[in-house]
Amino acid sequence: MNAPEPYLIVCLCTGNICRSPMAEGVLADALVHTGACVVSAGVAAPRGVPASEHAVTACAEIGIDIAQHRSQPLTAELVGRADLILAMEMHHLLAARSVAPAETGKMHLLSQYAAGDDRAAPLGVSDPIGGDLNEYRETLGVLRTYLARALPRLERDIESRALES
Repeated sequence: MNAPEPYLIVCLCTGNICRSPMAEGVLADALVHTGACVVSAGVAAPRGVPASEHAVTACAEIGIDIAQHRSQPLTAELVGRADLILAMEMHHLLAARSVAPAETGKMHLLSQYAAGDDRAAPLGVSDPIGGDLNEYRETLGVLRTYLARALPRLERDIESRALES
């Protein structure tokens, strides 16, 4: 009997070099004990671009290493494999829905997922691209806040999926 695939979470932004790699790093670190797999992608991302220098630095300051990150575009295949997609802004969520309309149930705006309610105010995570290191630190702080709020729900979802397998 084959072991079930790990629970797959996709963090989603535009270019997959700032917000989503930072979210991926923070979330992977927080969920390491669960065996879940966390990746990131972008709705307009080329393949193979490293995370921005400031994103790498901001994460390194809190002990998260994203230096090996390389961007990837969101594809219907990735959506199909994912158990959960967490979008940084509403337009990312809408783009993901257009890539795989049959999979919308697994797609959420990060702020709404963190609130536990897809009807909550749709607060986005602002894009620090082109900003200074402090802007990246601020964005990372917002991401950490949302992800900390989402963590109990994520752990329950991962555990539920494991029990079903």
